[in-house]
Amino acid sequence: MSYKRNKNLRRKQKKNRQKQRKQIKQKSKTKKAEELKVKAEKALSQFNFQQAVDLYSKALLLVPNDTTTMDTLGMIFLETGNQEEAIEMFNQSIKFQSLKSEVPYMYLGQLYKGEESVECFEKGIEILINEFESIKKKTNQTEEMKTKLENLIKEIISGLCSLVEIYMTDLCFDEDAEERCENYLKKAFELSEDNFESYLTLCNLRISQERNEDAKSSLFTSISLWNNLDIENFLSNESEFLQVVEEIREDILTLNNPNINKNEQEKIFKENIEFLEQKEEELNENENEKIIKELESEETRNDQIKSNLPPLELRIQTCNFLIELGQIEVAIYLLKEILLEQNKEPEIWFLLATAFDYIHLSDITIPLLYKTFELHKINKQPEDCQKVQLIIDKLENELKNNK
Repeated sequence: MSYKRNKNLRRKQKKNRQKQRKQIKQKSKTKKAEELKVKAEKALSQFNFQQAVDLYSKALLLVPNDTTTMDTLGMIFLETGNQEEAIEMFNQSIKFQSLKSEVPYMYLGQLYKGEESVECFEKGIEILINEFESIKKKTNQTEEMKTKLENLIKEIISGLCSLVEIYMTDLCFDEDAEERCENYLKKAFELSEDNFESYLTLCNLRISQERNEDAKSSLFTSISLWNNLDIENFLSNESEFLQVVEEIREDILTLNNPNINKNEQEKIFKENIEFLEQKEEELNENENEKIIKELESEETRNDQIKSNLPPLELRIQTCNFLIELGQIEVAIYLLKEILLEQNKEPEIWFLLATAFDYIHLSDITIPLLYKTFELHKINKQPEDCQKVQLIIDKLENELKNNK
């Protein structure tokens, strides 16, 4: 009996040692995977997508059930146009999830079409709502929890707006498509009455229903939630709009040349430094600190404004709707702002050219179209180049015939 007990004890000890070695080995793999992920994040921040993919893939081999890494790889694949790989990675993430995450569902909702897309978005929204309700029930809400709730509301609303878009496009012939759109938006407004995306989507729906006045009202409300432009005053003040037009006419060359923008920024920075140096001689140390704090405060306010801006694609969509609804002046104002932030996207230049074509200003329209052509050429988009060139030829012939 004694021998048997000792034998069983030895077996148990052996199993424990094997388990410990396995745990140590797994910890080593996890540590190595985390190191690879840090390197991958650095590569990603430098837009070295292939290196990031290689590093994340190696990390995933070490920890095969890491759904966060799967989701990140899926996002990179999506960003680089590899949709099939993205779909595969997000589906893999769903299979390995122990705690449900909305991330793969929301991305698959974008990648799939029709009913499949609806199913994914609804599942993602359900997860977000459950998380929202769970946090909301907790007493003594911290600032972090309140911020989390605000972000969850935005994500839920964005998902609901995506569902509206599906029933306005892929599933627009479904019998209950319009009713579904209205219900999704009703839920969105119940969550928040001041979300720009809800109003933007409502605008799109009203345009499709040929309710253009309602669409315009929703669009102006959407813009007012992220831009401080007083639209009514701007539209009633012709001189203000003409000033914007003249600024664009004068700045076309500047906008075409990123180096000039950089020089202008350096000039402003230099002027700020000179201003501070001058004040340093005139004022005592306390007053200097006050000026510096005021400048820092202004910079903080600008950063806050920028952080509250809708994604670029939604602002471009806003300008599309403005042009469609004949609100050319507001579209030009917003597009001018967008160009100062992002001047390498051909769609922005084309929209601005379209807006100026509406008000028959060929001296501005044609240079803007040439810039659009140039960017399509850089992006290796020959079909788009051809389309833009046809428009340029047409406008130049009209201009020539009118002389």
